Amino acid sequence: PASAQSRILGITSLTFWFSDMILNFFTGYYREGVLVTDLKAIALRYLTTFFLIDICINGLDLISICMEVAVGDSSGPALRILRVVKINRLLRVMVVFNRYKQKIRS
Repeated sequence: PASAQSRILGITSLTFWFSDMILNFFTGYYREGVLVTDLKAIALRYLTTFFLIDICINGLDLISICMEVAVGDSSGPALRILRVVKINRLLRVMVVFNRYKQKIRS
């Protein structure tokens, strides 16, 4: 069974990444050397770049945590599959790294 510490860590991580998604709707970016601060432009850019990736990854994490809490046992086949999907945390870090790399280049 999943320990209380691993559940707390999972919920904390999920909270952080959902907060990151919200903040991405308000974080300006550079376009051709000019800082873009228009909220509509920022939201549109986020929705057309990383939003789909973020929502898929966070959605899978949320499903995984909910299933672990509901079932109370992390040894079932569905949860084993979702545990493999938790590699998404690595993907998420790569996405954030690529964002900063793009910001540095612009």
